[in-house]
Amino acid sequence: MLIIAGCFSCGKDPTLLKGTKWKLTGFIDAMTDVLTVPVPKDCKDCYTLTFDTEYTAIAHSITIDVHFDLRDLNSNRAITLMYQDEGYPNGHGQDFRTAIAIVGSFSLIADELKLFYYDNKNYLLFKRGK
Repeated sequence: MLIIAGCFSCGKDPTLLKGTKWKLTGFIDAMTDVLTVPVPKDCKDCYTLTFDTEYTAIAHSITIDVHFDLRDLNSNRAITLMYQDEGYPNGHGQDFRTAIAIVGSFSLIADELKLFYYDNKNYLLFKRGK
């Protein structure tokens, strides 16, 4: 079993991420384990992370791509765009981009990647793509 965890200052190496793609399963409230499935559900490339190096990825929202770096956790990443995703007024694109902007730590266990935000009270749960 592979277990990797990381945070802003602990210096863990998120190996094995380069060249991988991850699909968001849902937004998790860590206190209650309530899962919110992202909308739209039928979008293959929405809510994905594609790692081009061991540390950097492109976070694909509904209509916007955001650069993401695991070495830059807890910093002031002013990347949140404050508008509705065109064509998806009830989508979770804004929630996804907001969470990505404030990720403070992560864990990687086998084919499951968790990006924690709001002081580990919530996390984005990703499954490795096929």
